[in-house]
Amino acid sequence: MLLGAGIMFHHVLTINRGTGDQIRLFLLITIVLSLAVWAHIKTGDSALHQIVFGSMVVTVGFRTFKLLKAMISSRNMRSKLRRLATRGYLILIVAYGLWLIDVFACQHLRALRHAIGIPLAWLFELHGWWHILTATGVYIYMLLGEYLQPAYRDQESGGNDGWISILKGPSNVKPKESRTNGCIKKLS
Repeated sequence: MLLGAGIMFHHVLTINRGTGDQIRLFLLITIVLSLAVWAHIKTGDSALHQIVFGSMVVTVGFRTFKLLKAMISSRNMRSKLRRLATRGYLILIVAYGLWLIDVFACQHLRALRHAIGIPLAWLFELHGWWHILTATGVYIYMLLGEYLQPAYRDQESGGNDGWISILKGPSNVKPKESRTNGCIKKLS
């Protein structure tokens, strides 16, 4: 989960920056995440792990909203993407909350799961729900990262484009065109 959040953390901080900045931040994130994982494994304490993950989620959320406002030209598309970002952010916050509850109430949750049995016990497997919801939230933010790429920033959302078409991503969009010396040149 740290790696998934780390990918989006890197993306929202380096969008429109040069390769040198991207490489330096990649190396810094790699070192910090490696140290957080090492500390978690070595000490068995997940506090640093939780702080690093929570900090990345908050940063990615706020930065994504700022980037959507600055980079998506279509008001309709920007509105749809902001709603998607809000849903993704709420999913990540719920996931994080469930993870924290699981950490602090693990013994009680185990006893409850044992008492009620399968399949209802799965509802109280909060660590599992954390993974499922975090993966969902990270997917949403990776998708938003695609929409922030230069080739897709000017995409228009049709009136009938619902959540399914938005969740499929911008890959079906025609490339932007530019005129060079009187000829049309496709930009990728």
